[in-house]
Amino acid sequence: MKIKLAVFKDGDRGRVMDITEHGSWILNDDDYIQITEIIEVEFQPLKDVDVVGKQVAAIDRKIKEFKAATQVKLNQMEQAKQELLSLSHSEAD
Repeated sequence: MKIKLAVFKDGDRGRVMDITEHGSWILNDDDYIQITEIIEVEFQPLKDVDVVGKQVAAIDRKIKEFKAATQVKLNQMEQAKQELLSLSHSEAD
């Protein structure tokens, strides 16, 4: 996998940016100042067997977080519903 890299300053921080991915905007963004020449680097990809398990675990964590957040929201909605129902029953008395 070949990508083009350069270091840019963003305020007081230096960042290595992937020009291959971000070049269309970062080269023209006044907030990012290019401070090195662009170089092309060839990275050797890791074996799928080493990567896929980590990717699946990351997705599983996101699913767990999403389910937890969704359950909290559902609980809030159920509580709001129950509060409304209790109000309507207390007014009928």
